[in-house]
Amino acid sequence: MTNLFRASLVTSVIIFVFYYWMPSFGMYSGEFAELRQWDGWDAALPPLPTLNVALFVASVVVPILMYFFIPWSRAAFLLLAVCYCLLSLGWGVRISAPLENFLTQVVAMLNGAILAMAYFSPISDRFVKARAKSEGDPAS
Repeated sequence: MTNLFRASLVTSVIIFVFYYWMPSFGMYSGEFAELRQWDGWDAALPPLPTLNVALFVASVVVPILMYFFIPWSRAAFLLLAVCYCLLSLGWGVRISAPLENFLTQVVAMLNGAILAMAYFSPISDRFVKARAKSEGDPAS
């Protein structure tokens, strides 16, 4: 189970980084690139580059911390998922290529599986033991 959990984390991060930077790879035709200029139209939230960078960094760092069973990383991953869900309500019209949509859905499913494993499987014991160890519990 630990190998599956870790493989899911690594796969999720790799795919996330790829599709996050995908628009920068020049993979789109000129017409689609023009259409992407409308991405975010009618957004309730203004463009917040600092928030985008913070979310990107957190989306890479938190799963890495989970890979090593850092006790608080599990809650941080859940909080990050909730933040993405809530923020998406204010991002306006999203324009993306089919491959981006596919990869987004794969990452969403992987993240759901990661959360399920982290909270509702024997993997959760690893986080609990790591927490007890960090707090100096001699029983762990």
